[in-house]
Amino acid sequence: MSTTEVTADQSAGSASEQAKEKVQDAAHQVQEKAQEAKGQVADRVRMEIDTRSNSAGSGLQSAAEAFRRSAQQLRDEGKEGPANAVDQVVQRVERLGNYLSQADGTQMLDDVEAFARRQPWVVVGGSVVLGLLSSRLLKATSSRRYEQQGGQSSSYYASPGMAAVGPAGSSPKAQQALSGESGGS
Repeated sequence: MSTTEVTADQSAGSASEQAKEKVQDAAHQVQEKAQEAKGQVADRVRMEIDTRSNSAGSGLQSAAEAFRRSAQQLRDEGKEGPANAVDQVVQRVERLGNYLSQADGTQMLDDVEAFARRQPWVVVGGSVVLGLLSSRLLKATSSRRYEQQGGQSSSYYASPGMAAVGPAGSSPKAQQALSGESGGS
């Protein structure tokens, strides 16, 4: 083998190693950026949880105070049993309000995870109930959307440049013919 061939082989090997290094560096940079973005998103989520939980905690503490006044009114009226029941509600609402105001997002997420591990069926049941409530909400809002469109469902809606069609793609004239109505022509 001549020295030119050896030098050419070394140059080719060196170029491929440099290309590998550049690809590895680029992959490493992408991985670092992704981890950095993940950290930023996690920080934003924690901050949002903290803000909202503090707000909810303040609201619950205000509600507890209103319940406390109601319990006092019941006592003033001589209704000790209902007043005691309201006091128990007040204690629980205050405890939840304090927890939401004082706990940070990380602690709350850890508590939720721990609860889900201890009581998985409660979480599954809650998810089912949440899904059912969501479907009811969607059904209720769909009827409102239908009414807002002037009583036209999306299957009867004609976009610009298209003829309006009814069920099963039939035209209004075909519907009249099928129902035995005269078209006036």
